[in-house]
Amino acid sequence: MADVDAINLYSNIKTQQDLANGRSFALVFKDYYSDFGNENRFNSFLNNRFNGDSNTMLSDTQILLKGGTGS
Repeated sequence: MADVDAINLYSNIKTQQDLANGRSFALVFKDYYSDFGNENRFNSFLNNRFNGDSNTMLSDTQILLKGGTGS
């Protein structure tokens, strides 16, 4: 869960420039956990980390399970 949330929060802050617009990290963090259900959080992770490609996620998972480093 921590990796999912870290990538999503980073992506939200980077693309929306929330902090540059005077919003605090605490407010961005609160909004993220209040507005995103688990399904939305994982779908966002799939899109942010793997460009929405479940085949890439599967391939990386298999590589990691074999001791590799993934993409």
